[in-house]
Amino acid sequence: MADPWPLAFSMIGSSGDTGATGYTGDTGATGDTGYTGDTGYTGDTGATGDTGYTGDTGATGDTGYTGDTGSTGETGERGATGPTGAIGPAGYSPMITTISPFCVGSGVVPNGHTGSTGAVKLAYSPNGINSWSLATSQPFNATVGQIAYNGGQWLAASDGGDATTVIAYSSNGQSWTIATNGLPAAGATCQSIAWGNGIWLVIISNYTYKSSDGINWTVGTTGPQGSARYVAFGNGTFIVLTSNNLYYTRDSINWTQPSNISSFSPNNLMTIAFNSKIWLIGNYGSPTILYSYNGITWFSSNASSVVVPTQYGAGVSSFTSNGDVWLAAAYAETSILYSQDGITWQSQSNGMNGIQSLTYTGSVFIAIGGYDTVDTHTNYRIIYSYDGLTWLNATSAETFFSNGLRNGKAIVSQTVLPVNVFGKMGPTGPTGWTGATGDTGATGDTGATGPTGYFSGTITQSLIPDADAVYDLGSTGYRFKSLYLSDNTITRALSGSATSSTGGILAITFSSNTFFAGTPIVTATVTGTTPGFITVSSPSVNGFTANTFDSGATGTSGITFNWIAINP
Repeated sequence: MADPWPLAFSMIGSSGDTGATGYTGDTGATGDTGYTGDTGYTGDTGATGDTGYTGDTGATGDTGYTGDTGSTGETGERGATGPTGAIGPAGYSPMITTISPFCVGSGVVPNGHTGSTGAVKLAYSPNGINSWSLATSQPFNATVGQIAYNGGQWLAASDGGDATTVIAYSSNGQSWTIATNGLPAAGATCQSIAWGNGIWLVIISNYTYKSSDGINWTVGTTGPQGSARYVAFGNGTFIVLTSNNLYYTRDSINWTQPSNISSFSPNNLMTIAFNSKIWLIGNYGSPTILYSYNGITWFSSNASSVVVPTQYGAGVSSFTSNGDVWLAAAYAETSILYSQDGITWQSQSNGMNGIQSLTYTGSVFIAIGGYDTVDTHTNYRIIYSYDGLTWLNATSAETFFSNGLRNGKAIVSQTVLPVNVFGKMGPTGPTGWTGATGDTGATGDTGATGPTGYFSGTITQSLIPDADAVYDLGSTGYRFKSLYLSDNTITRALSGSATSSTGGILAITFSSNTFFAGTPIVTATVTGTTPGFITVSSPSVNGFTANTFDSGATGTSGITFNWIAINP
């Protein structure tokens, strides 16, 4: 073969185009991977971004249905009543056993009557119209201006200037005894007498005196002392008049003045009365009658327009009522005023002037102390009426007492007995003092505890019984209507206890093999002081096997253990 190189040398000239590249050969095998270098340090964590906006809270679901209220358990038996405390002392009770129109009066009895020497005498009458008799004892020697009765005791009092007596008392209106204990000296003037709340309250020389028995007296230290003039009782309250005001009290210690009485500018207040419906006040000088339903708030009547004040000191001196109508004694030409309500009054003419006192005996009104000729003070009279409108002379009484008494007072007569004795029943008298309450009796034994009641309402904490497997939730006859529970919240369980010989194996059988839906979880623990432990095996819906092991005890007393099987 010829050498190629000479050929090549002989062909040198301009180079031709480069030929196409030949195919690339197969890639060679990859060499081993080199050693990985150490990991570089991790950079600092970037700042945490802002928390995203919290979405709106979803609407609250509807409140679940409240279960029906369970029935209340039966109340336990009541314990025995303790012994009754001792009865407190009884309040004073008037001793009225019969009702009669008996009257007591006073006046100058002329010579000629048995025991009379022409002086002031106390006398009594079965009806106030006739059959007057002298009292068997005569404690006064000057005008008696006040007589009162409380149903068991009479009081009579001097108009002033009596040398021996201020107040005398009597159980029958016939035999009298002088009272001195606690009273001022003889010669003092008793202006008014009232009974109520178990005490007498009298006005003597403008001071109040009180007594529970009419014998022993105590002078007042509070209220209108030094200015008191007249007193009356009603609805549990005493009201005392001064010349231009009034005070009321229940105990004669604490006194109150009405707020509106001064608006009437009262002056020379003279008499006050109550008939269980309405209070009345009268005065003299410029005759007025005020009325009140409670003794506190007062109103003016029309009396000033019907009283004719032609005499000196004309005014209203006395009231009486039979429960239906009122009469007012007017010391004026219109001697007696008549009213059906104590508010609207009418005058009447009966031939008398200057009436001093009125009373009602239960069947008849009696007016006393008048005279029939203006300003002559002669021919003092006693008149009576069955209706308060038509009047008759009580001739027998006028003959018994003399005429011409000083200061125009022939008789002061009071019959303080229930009114309307022979008609319809009069108003109920005031209630006597209630006796002190006796000591509280010992507390009786506590009654037996009643059956447990049933709960109703909302439970705000766990409801855990105080003993295991004792209580029921519902019963065969009283089932729950609905029971709302979250998932996996009902657990069924059986429990019991057993004793196995030391080191023995004991098979426990459940009382019901339908109690569990699946194999329960069973645990057992040793009780008491017996050393040892329990292992449980082969649990099923029917029972399990307990294997007892003694850790060193001797004897054959066995090991006692408690077990519980819980539905999974």
